[in-house]
Amino acid sequence: MRGDGPRFPDIQVMVIGEAPGANEDRKGIPFIGESGRILRNELKRNNLIDSTYITNLVKCRPPNNRTPTAAEIKACRHYLDDEIAELKPAYVVTAGVPATKTLFRGKAKINQFHGEVIDNPKVPYIGMPIFHPAYTLRDPSKLPGFQDDIARLARLISGGLREDTVNWSVVRKGNLSTFIREFEEASRFAFDCETSGLFPFDPNGYITAISIALDHKTWVIPGLMHPEYQQFSHSPFAHGNALRHLMQLLFFIAHRDQKLAYAQNGKFDNKWMRCQFGGSFYLHFDTMLAHHVLDENLHHDLTSMCRTYLDEPEYDITLEEKQGKSKKPVRNYKYCGQDAAYTLRLSMLFEKMLRAEPELHRLYWKLTMPGARAMEDVEMEGLTIDPAARKEVGMQLLATKITLREELNEIAGYELNWDSPAQIGKLLYEELGYRCKIFTKKKKPSTSEEALISISGKPVVRKILSTAMQENFSTHTLKDGRNIVLKTSTTSTTRSTGLSPVDILRLYILFHGTDQFGTSLLLPQVGPSAHWILPPQR
Repeated sequence: MRGDGPRFPDIQVMVIGEAPGANEDRKGIPFIGESGRILRNELKRNNLIDSTYITNLVKCRPPNNRTPTAAEIKACRHYLDDEIAELKPAYVVTAGVPATKTLFRGKAKINQFHGEVIDNPKVPYIGMPIFHPAYTLRDPSKLPGFQDDIARLARLISGGLREDTVNWSVVRKGNLSTFIREFEEASRFAFDCETSGLFPFDPNGYITAISIALDHKTWVIPGLMHPEYQQFSHSPFAHGNALRHLMQLLFFIAHRDQKLAYAQNGKFDNKWMRCQFGGSFYLHFDTMLAHHVLDENLHHDLTSMCRTYLDEPEYDITLEEKQGKSKKPVRNYKYCGQDAAYTLRLSMLFEKMLRAEPELHRLYWKLTMPGARAMEDVEMEGLTIDPAARKEVGMQLLATKITLREELNEIAGYELNWDSPAQIGKLLYEELGYRCKIFTKKKKPSTSEEALISISGKPVVRKILSTAMQENFSTHTLKDGRNIVLKTSTTSTTRSTGLSPVDILRLYILFHGTDQFGTSLLLPQVGPSAHWILPPQR
């Protein structure tokens, strides 16, 4: 099936979908069903319909309207390449995941990259992924994003996207008093840090930049750089404790005046500042968490949210620049300032959106934000573990798991898939006749941890729970050498992921009569955290 629309030289845009549907396959015209109506209406609304050619990645309808396979895409690829070469579109828009990951490598996460302008010098066109219009039929909440992306494309074609709109300055000795005065006068601000890595407890870690965004202006405090590049920073705060003293002054002013602090994943920045400067800002609002509460299915990285909600241009820099490994640190300072400025703007927008949803508003302020602040404290109270001991215990548990599986198969009389809830349920409730106390939403006997714990007096169940405990061991001991013993098994958005490390410790003690996990892995501790191996029983 060929595409539909103008030919060269009248074409500006080529929209590439996935594959023909039943109606399209029968009539030989792409996008003529309900999803086609949505696409064509938006193109018409933005005065693009007369200059847009619409086609598909795969030219024939796959059986049962399924997603085309890699082999089918490969077989049809040369037809698409011929269309692009013949029609010479200035802009190529990929609708949906298959077309996007085929033409734009590394951009398959459509919820994250939709609306991004892709300018690849290796191809003669500018690209942009968008949601497939059929996706908006299945999930109407994606329709505004689809409409925004088409409107963004129209603005790009007509005159380009707007330039960066952030007013920012680097804090120096000459303007330090002005910065402090403006910070004192502000009632709210957003903050952001650029760091040498992801692990705030790294003894060799450092913060390369700290930005403070106020309503009218963003200030960037230059931090440290990699030792090989420190000579290029010219920061007045790079020597002695100057940076630490300045940040402690800002913490004091923010606390004294009860300023509202906003951030994007502020827990990360606050942990770094607590490690480097001995203090942090009281996090009032977190844009990442707010966006997750508003729509958990979209990506919550700052870049994609700026593109979607603020229509700001792409502004990312390299990882080396963020880590202070550059001869031009001003690029990192500008990037850090943009992060904070856009965070403040998004915060105002997301606060308004939450107020329009009373239940989500209550969830965010009563649970999400208090939970985020609590988790920040919890993660700062981690217990350092001995990697060698962790590896040794892990090997012991693996051997024990294999032995337990063999014993369980002997009890059952045949070999089970012990990762299959259905097979475990059949063994426990049908063959062994145990009485189930907890059921699923579909009224079927449950094999969840909670259900198994409720009948843990049975030897078979104790063995099953013991194997589950050992499988969770590596999941909850972090690779960076710290084990957050008090950290529950939930994400920062309070979605459960299974047994918590505390529950695992209790199960281990219940079954084995020892607190091996809680003590033998620990290196010598200094301070109160050494005593918090297990919290009081609830």
